[in-house]
Amino acid sequence: MQHDFEIVADLLIFSVEACADDVAVDLYGSAPARCATVRFTFRDDDLRCENVATLRGWCESGTPVTFVDRGSEVSLVDGSRLLKRMLTEPFG
Repeated sequence: MQHDFEIVADLLIFSVEACADDVAVDLYGSAPARCATVRFTFRDDDLRCENVATLRGWCESGTPVTFVDRGSEVSLVDGSRLLKRMLTEPFG
């Protein structure tokens, strides 16, 4: 079984715009330099508000994010937070 995915680390969020169910996130950075917009759709109001708040917090604090494309699904993650959690929480 082949798993096609793309991972781009060290991106910064330039802006986060919410309009109805859609959230557009402008990204820049990494090496080689990249600039892109990722669009998410959240039909659930609470989930959309929670994600917009997280994304705007990362934007304001300059938190580097990692873009993960799994083919049918994309996500942005705080890679340093994820790594820290993996290294400090017990396995199992």
